[in-house]
Amino acid sequence: LNIMISTVGWVPRGAAASVPKVIEPTEEEKEQMIEAAKEEVREEGDGDGGELEEGEEKMEVGSAAVTDEGKDELSIYRLDDYDNDESGLPGVGNIVYDADIVNDPNLVGGDEDSEEDEDFQIRRTDNLVLVGKTEEDMCSLEVQVYDDDNAALYVHHEILLSAFPLALAWSPAHPKEDKRGNFCAIGTFKPEIELWDLDVVGAMDPVLTLGGEVEAKKSGKKGKKGKKKQLFNWKEGSHKNAVLSLSWNPTSVHHLASGSADNTVKVWDVSREACVATLAHHSDKVQSVEWSTEEAYALLTGGFDQTLHVADARQGDESKTVQWSIHEPIECCHWDPCNPPAFAVSTEAGNVFYYDARKPGTEPFLRIQAHDKQCTSFSFQRQIPGMLITSSVDATVRVWDVNVGEGTANLVDGRPMDIGAIFNVSASPDLPFIIAAGGSEDIVGIWDMQEKDSIKKVFGGRVKEDE
Repeated sequence: LNIMISTVGWVPRGAAASVPKVIEPTEEEKEQMIEAAKEEVREEGDGDGGELEEGEEKMEVGSAAVTDEGKDELSIYRLDDYDNDESGLPGVGNIVYDADIVNDPNLVGGDEDSEEDEDFQIRRTDNLVLVGKTEEDMCSLEVQVYDDDNAALYVHHEILLSAFPLALAWSPAHPKEDKRGNFCAIGTFKPEIELWDLDVVGAMDPVLTLGGEVEAKKSGKKGKKGKKKQLFNWKEGSHKNAVLSLSWNPTSVHHLASGSADNTVKVWDVSREACVATLAHHSDKVQSVEWSTEEAYALLTGGFDQTLHVADARQGDESKTVQWSIHEPIECCHWDPCNPPAFAVSTEAGNVFYYDARKPGTEPFLRIQAHDKQCTSFSFQRQIPGMLITSSVDATVRVWDVNVGEGTANLVDGRPMDIGAIFNVSASPDLPFIIAAGGSEDIVGIWDMQEKDSIKKVFGGRVKEDE
């Protein structure tokens, strides 16, 4: 395994501290962290890390097969191929909507008059890209700065992770206090979710961990390599397998949804570090989850069982769902931010389907043959109605003009990103024509789509002014 980038995302401008806090670990602590991370990855590769429950001999992560046999990371992931109120969520009562946290355009976490070195400072106009990276047996979350004036990208700092990063989700809220912050939830091959403070450089441990192992002991049974297997005891409410997808509720800012290879969807109250709902409506791995921006309790989920669901999360474990059958393995799903009743899903066959959430069980009202291979990811540009950006293991990104009202989609343009097979694409929240992509090679792909006259011609007049 060389270097690959499995997931990317953005931090909105002005959300980061101008001068992050620096923690200086000792050399011994650094060495311990590095060795622990290496050991975690080696154990995952060996496949002897735990006793699987019945029916868990094999799992799929994305479009990737994972077994308990010792395989290298490329084959493991197949990345070489490719409360009571009606508006309340479980365990919290009424939703608390903090407009200052979610919408404040002047979010600044530090003193702008700091005398720290200029290169270390993060300006309010800087664009931060979050990058989940794996290099041989080292895994990390990088915070990179994109200078759009000079089309330059550099690493500001990195956080060492204990396992292969599969999903990330940025949050503007402090997990324990009623104040803004700059945090990132990370889902990995481990059955836990780590929350990291992005305004701290040099931290050796996450702010908190949701789920995961309590303790482990060796069993009398031996694996195929002769090693004794471990029996795990899990924290209450923990996932039992890899965490594949994450989504923060945009209204109730301390609620996080997660989808896992254990076939469940969980809702977490991060302020209490507690799982407040476990939804078991999927029969296979849950590839994608996303909260609605219009209905605080509506949670969209897509699974490898080839079904889509919208769950009413107000009822906790008893939450009801409405369902759509896709008939193809699902890669990811998102609500259309410019057309809230509509959502889209991409598939392993390279298709993108659009559905109307008000019409459960119906056929898609729009079908797009986006790529000939897996359509691993797609992103909507919230500032440009009708713009859809798709990515694929065919190494290309494509831009589509979608008219939901008429049920039409036209390919506008696209290009190879020169980063190998593409696993994830994300549109900038502040720069309407900038996207970031991660793939099977060691660099983040940044594309200014305005370089294409065709894209400027179609979408140039649609850009929304900042609200």
